Amino acid sequence: MKKFKQILCIICVLGLLTGCGGKQNKTEKKTYRQELSEEEMSNGHASFDIDEKFKVDANVTKSEVYKDGMKSYYMNQYKEKIKGTSKKFTDNPTVFNRTQKEMEKTLNRLIPGKLSWKKINRNYKNEPVIEGTYKSDDGDKYKMHIVWDTYNNVTGNSDTYFCPSFYMLGEKSDKEHISAVISGLQADIDDIKTDYTNMIEKNVGTYKKAVEELIGRKINDEYRMCSLNAKSAKIINDTQSIELKYNGKQYDLLAFYKDVDNLKFSDIDPGYQVKADEKPDKWAKTTSAGNDHLSSMYDTSVYLVFCEGKLEYIEADSFRETGSVYKNEQKIISPNKALKEVIKFYEKKLLVDEVKIKSIELQYAAYYASDSSKTVKPVITPVWLVGVYDNEESIERIAYFCYDGYTGECYGNEIIPW
Repeated sequence: MKKFKQILCIICVLGLLTGCGGKQNKTEKKTYRQELSEEEMSNGHASFDIDEKFKVDANVTKSEVYKDGMKSYYMNQYKEKIKGTSKKFTDNPTVFNRTQKEMEKTLNRLIPGKLSWKKINRNYKNEPVIEGTYKSDDGDKYKMHIVWDTYNNVTGNSDTYFCPSFYMLGEKSDKEHISAVISGLQADIDDIKTDYTNMIEKNVGTYKKAVEELIGRKINDEYRMCSLNAKSAKIINDTQSIELKYNGKQYDLLAFYKDVDNLKFSDIDPGYQVKADEKPDKWAKTTSAGNDHLSSMYDTSVYLVFCEGKLEYIEADSFRETGSVYKNEQKIISPNKALKEVIKFYEKKLLVDEVKIKSIELQYAAYYASDSSKTVKPVITPVWLVGVYDNEESIERIAYFCYDGYTGECYGNEIIPW
């Protein structure tokens, strides 16, 4: 597997000798530090060395964003307002609380065409499904798949449809390459572009508005792009343990994040270990992974994948949303506290290959909180996420360190996002 190349930086300066007028080479001593400066926290980017093999080249959430503190919220599960088992819903299903006609109108912003779908398949009561087709005005056909969760183990019935997931794929699209470019989000390929990347980015505002309309949620202004060409395909194969036979076409992924109070809603899943004197509420129990460990109460990004500049794949869902306020505005700790904890983690390791911190961001994440009665409930709370590219078993990948935005408590180390 490919390893990160060690970066050696030697800065030489010429100095004049006093007295005799002669010259000699003088090597400037390398400087290291372990904290962000006030200027870096204000400007939103930091670049410095912690030591020879530990670097920071990271986007940082600007301090002005959280200077007045941030709220946290109890979590609600997104649901269709019309009962899923009702005749009204059966005759005219809604997805993201929008009718077929409304969905078609929004999709026309992205790909002009006509939408049709079949009757709801309720063979699996806990996961009703609709299959559909979308035919573009250019004659291209797209397959559509929508699935909900009824949470019948919580509600005691299958009447309400929660957490819609929407997938739309071109009939002639290459699933393997689409999966590969999405997995590229975990590789260090952000600087690689295709011939179409700039064109897509110029229209990012249009795509953002369409996505907001599609799922009925506010989308954060920040987005991420990653591209698949011959160069990045090799990196993805080497670092993500896949064996893609690159087809020579150029792919671009545009990833949007849902917004909570002008911060990104993270897809990180830190999980929660229920303590002996605690009891999960009915919603927290839906995510039990055994041994009283709670997980998977996260939300995901929205993906648009383009092939040769043409939109071929849409993946969108709406799982979680903010409910009533759990905590009013509270002071957010300095990102330096989170950074110091990451440094401590790596000080215990013998670094053979370079470790690079790529992001130090304040985001909202799904987590759990215990109330006065020791009942554990899902919440949406601010966290510091430190994204690190390191090398484990010769596989370069990004992992996240997650810290409570109020206290600095560690929620998880080396978390791989969904």
